[in-house]
Amino acid sequence: TPGSIAFAIGANGLLVDRNWWPVLEKATIPILYTYARERYTETANEMKSRIPSAKAEYFPGAGHCLMVDEPDRFNRLLESLLLSIASQ
Repeated sequence: TPGSIAFAIGANGLLVDRNWWPVLEKATIPILYTYARERYTETANEMKSRIPSAKAEYFPGAGHCLMVDEPDRFNRLLESLLLSIASQ
């Protein structure tokens, strides 16, 4: 990512209200939360408690780009999510 774009993305995250729970709690489609850092386990647990239908998947040891680091697992999860949406 070019430096100027990376800065804009990072600055936007600091300036915008990042409380997405009210929006996510109203979602009518399946939610898949994937994460690769143990520090996001608390967020995953909160997601599951606020939105029982949400699925959270931890990828220990993976980097930022889960679809590159663990493509088979990531693709299976994504396919499952898309099939659940298609069957609604």
